[in-house]
Amino acid sequence: MDCNKVPEDILECAKEVSLNLLPQKSREIYESAYQRFVEWCKEKTVQIHSEDVLMVYFANLPKKVKPSTLNYGHSIQCCDQHSILKTEQNEGYTPKKAPVFKKEQVDRFLHTAPDNLYLMMKVVLILGIAGACRSDELVNVETDNIKDVKSALIIAIPNTKTKRPRSFTVLAEDYLSLFRK
Repeated sequence: MDCNKVPEDILECAKEVSLNLLPQKSREIYESAYQRFVEWCKEKTVQIHSEDVLMVYFANLPKKVKPSTLNYGHSIQCCDQHSILKTEQNEGYTPKKAPVFKKEQVDRFLHTAPDNLYLMMKVVLILGIAGACRSDELVNVETDNIKDVKSALIIAIPNTKTKRPRSFTVLAEDYLSLFRK
């Protein structure tokens, strides 16, 4: 689309809308990454922002920055944003996997750790596993979100990353007894 044919008020509105699309939690990180790009452009006396400029910028970065961070500020059209990040720095990269507890380890902790020290951790572990919860979802669970019906717990997660409330149940009797303690 030719930006010269789009009315200025529509372009301004689109820019404002795109600024509101940034995730609230990481807005500050995105904006500081954008500011670093702007400063780099000033330092290098870059006046036209293109995919080639971005490729040079990203190739010289010690840390990776998402190209979408820069698109809202300069409307740079990248045909393939991922090609920008495919530099020599990425060759041979293997992601680190977080350690994962085995079922036996979880069961051993739930059954052998003393309740007077670890009861809250046990309850959080049960809720986290049963509901496949993210850490911020667990932190935001309140007692009002948990309903204890005789044969189960019904847990409502009102604030999720996807902004869609969800719920889950805990049915295992040994988990219920731990929770009720």
